[in-house]
Amino acid sequence: GLTDRSNLGVENSLVLHENNLYFGDNGGTIRCISTDMKLKWSYDNLDDIDASLVLDIEDGKPYVYAGCQVDTQGKKGKARLVKLDAKTGKKIWRRDFICESRFGASPSNGGFLATPVLGKHSISDRIIISLCRYKGFDKGGMVAINKKTGKTIWERALSTYVWSSGVDIYNKKGKAYIFQNLIWPGKTAIIDADNGEVLLDQVIDTKFEASPAIFNNYAVFAGRSGNFYCYKIK
Repeated sequence: GLTDRSNLGVENSLVLHENNLYFGDNGGTIRCISTDMKLKWSYDNLDDIDASLVLDIEDGKPYVYAGCQVDTQGKKGKARLVKLDAKTGKKIWRRDFICESRFGASPSNGGFLATPVLGKHSISDRIIISLCRYKGFDKGGMVAINKKTGKTIWERALSTYVWSSGVDIYNKKGKAYIFQNLIWPGKTAIIDADNGEVLLDQVIDTKFEASPAIFNNYAVFAGRSGNFYCYKIK
């Protein structure tokens, strides 16, 4: 089940469902192995996978979502998002997003650096992705995708690119928002998850790489400057 690529390794977190473990590797292979370490299936998503996979139960069946970077394709390539049947590894749908990368002494990949957000409550019909170096080398984008069809519900350009994973937050009525840190120059954004409207886009630090932690209406996160922040979300 292994690919023959030389850059194998795993940089994302394992996903566990029942007795199965799911992950992707630096060669682009998505694997399902049993907890007794037997390979059950593999799927080649063709390029480096650093963002963690997302597992969802839909109509009683498990599915996994995975997105790759643009690492082995040159300065521009396809960041691929796939939805797979978690039992068999069969592809349900695939979406391609053209992203850019930089190589040389200070390489920096585009594509999926952030783990997608699986919608709940009022947005349970969608998965929301954040893309790095999308539609411009220093740009980013957020796209809400219908889980069943794979079609775009809305797309929003971001003022800069994204490494940090977004977090979905909900008010008491179930209204959904995405709390998203942008990398440069240390911006924090809050996005309406219904339509992609950017409600807040504020410079706070120099650079954000880590994802925020949300508890009730408080968000805690840290910047590359070494400072920690706690914001109350109203």
